Amino acid sequence: MIVLMSRSEEKLGEAFKHIDYEIDMLDSTFRLLTVGEETLGYKLNCIVLESFLIHVRSLTEFLYNESSQKPDDVLALHYFKLKEDWSSKFGEKPEILNEAQQRAHKLLAHISYKRDDLNTGWNYLEMYKTLKEKIDLFQNTYSKPKE
Repeated sequence: MIVLMSRSEEKLGEAFKHIDYEIDMLDSTFRLLTVGEETLGYKLNCIVLESFLIHVRSLTEFLYNESSQKPDDVLALHYFKLKEDWSSKFGEKPEILNEAQQRAHKLLAHISYKRDDLNTGWNYLEMYKTLKEKIDLFQNTYSKPKE
């Protein structure tokens, strides 16, 4: 049994506004993507897709990272008293989210020589459905602290 060092209730509560923002932007950009490139035009569609992918990446890291890359990173793990409780709820990162996270890292967050080697097609519907299922699980597990 691994007992986690928890953040203060106050810090965990304050972080919800950032978590909510990421979820709201994920939902909003997904809705815009469903309108289609024909309506949005190529450039606006690319802008919306890139925004969607950044939020997919952020929320995937939030839900699945076991440790913080930076000391101020907010992770779903922080909301659990035992690591086993977190891992039993979320399990292994789904492959579609793992691939999206890695590809977004190379295709969006960094100018990389590997860009030409990576697939630039995105199954955003499947990404969204998979991520929303895990977000809903997190939201149903924890209620926001009273303000």
